[in-house]
Amino acid sequence: MSQNTLIEKIKQDAANTIADIKSTEKTMVEDIKRETKAEIAVLNESHTLAVNKRLAQLELVSVSRANQAGNIALQRAKREQIDSLFVEVSSELEGMSSEEYVAFFQKYATEIIPQTVQVTTVQVPVARQAEAKKILEGLGLEGEVVVTSSIKAGLIVFTNDGVYDVTLARMLSEKRAELEMEMVNKVMA
Repeated sequence: MSQNTLIEKIKQDAANTIADIKSTEKTMVEDIKRETKAEIAVLNESHTLAVNKRLAQLELVSVSRANQAGNIALQRAKREQIDSLFVEVSSELEGMSSEEYVAFFQKYATEIIPQTVQVTTVQVPVARQAEAKKILEGLGLEGEVVVTSSIKAGLIVFTNDGVYDVTLARMLSEKRAELEMEMVNKVMA
């Protein structure tokens, strides 16, 4: 073999080796690209699932908070309505005519105060002194009448046995829970 042929053969073998390397390299690069794309697809899918799960959770939390805020607002509105009704009822009872006032509190006092008590003093509202005296007469009780601005309607009877609170404020506070339930039941029915 001549030197030229040998050089040509070496060149040809080198070219074939280079072509084989390039072909193998191209296949390897394609394999790497395919694997990379597959990994990216898996990552995208898992990321999308995680984002959708987080989004669903945030949506659920937001809806829950909105529902809770709505329920709180509704309960607050109901409470304000009930409170305003009690204020209105209290004002109406405080503004009763003299005869109605005497009859109402005399009946209420009869239920609370025993007939055999010795009255020491009786606290009455400023605007209802005459009515308080009529209530005491109707109950057959006597005692020193003391005017106080802390009572709006009714009376507080101090006796040797104890104190009997026959005020509108006490009556409403005792009956409030029961009356509120009755109101709620009627509204919900």
